[in-house]
Amino acid sequence: MTLVWLSPLLHVLALWALALLLLALGRQRAALVAGLIGWIWLTFWSLPIVSGSARVGLEAEFPAIPIERLPHADAIVVLGGAIGTPDARRPFPTLTDSSDRLWQAARLYRAGRAPMLVLSGGSDTAVALTSEAQAMQVFLSDMGVPPDVMLLEERSRTTLQNAEFSAVLLREEGIERVLLVTSAFHMRRAMDAFEAQGLQALPAAADHAMAPAGPGAWIPSAGALNNAAFVIKEWVGRAVGRVLWSRPDSALEL
Repeated sequence: MTLVWLSPLLHVLALWALALLLLALGRQRAALVAGLIGWIWLTFWSLPIVSGSARVGLEAEFPAIPIERLPHADAIVVLGGAIGTPDARRPFPTLTDSSDRLWQAARLYRAGRAPMLVLSGGSDTAVALTSEAQAMQVFLSDMGVPPDVMLLEERSRTTLQNAEFSAVLLREEGIERVLLVTSAFHMRRAMDAFEAQGLQALPAAADHAMAPAGPGAWIPSAGALNNAAFVIKEWVGRAVGRVLWSRPDSALEL
């Protein structure tokens, strides 16, 4: 839900609604300013060169590393967001834009980097037929990962909960050193959350974006706006993350 409120498109709609209200109140100059700010904000974030470059900047700390160069650990923790859960209309899992996380996890396991996996992801039980962790298990099983080496953490809905609930499972197994698999742009916030739980989290980043290039990078697109929402969410999450991780009851879903 937080992602919706951090979307530049919603910001623009709010500014334009404010402009209409100001216009109705006879404050033409203030209405013009609000409308102009909204138009500039929309144009800025809808450019792939802007939102794409911002995402690449978030990923810079965690470049793509060949599997053979990644360290060994006691477990691989895979964060949700990579797969859509089955529902009444679609009774099977479907991959999302972040599905590289699952491929990365399968490659790590098959390369012998860790003997087990923890799949972390809950779901909206009012809609989904399974948890996201179960959906990940189905897909990874099809990729050759034995079901009996996968532990399912099925309650989490946020990064904070990913870390908190996964830590419980890992401690039950006597595990403190893990390879953490999530999207590169999300890795810093995820690592901080897991380390706050007393775990040694080693980054195994996936889902790297391509740097925008060519004339198309300067043409506004809906995809760039969507990407901008993820970028802004990470900026906000990094800024307030340490406070949130010290307050498990926080209402913010980051």
